[in-house]
This record gives sequence, C-alpha cells and structure tokens, in this order.
Amino acid sequence: MLFKKYFPFRTENELGDDTVLVTLGSARPDRDEGEVGHHQNLWLEQTLKKI
Repeated sequence: MLFKKYFPFRTENELGDDTVLVTLGSARPDRDEGEVGHHQNLWLEQTLKKI
C-alpha cells in the first residue's frame, strides 16, 4: 500500500535534473500482463511530450 500512497494512479514525479518517474494504474492489477486503457495512453503520450 505504500506504493499507492507515494505514487497515485497517474502521476509524474521529477526525481532529479534528468530523471522522471511516470506511474500508471493497470486494468489488471498485480498481474504481469496488465494493460492500460486508451485514456491513460493519451495521458502518457501528453506527459512524455512535455519532458
């Protein structure tokens, strides 16, 4: 549960001058084959364009 506390569903965290950690929630949590939805992919694309 600590992960969810410090890294909510969709976040962008700057860890240093050249390091950014982006987190997304999966439609299938706790499974290696989890998938992200269309809206999360759009958010990720927009976030990465800002970097």
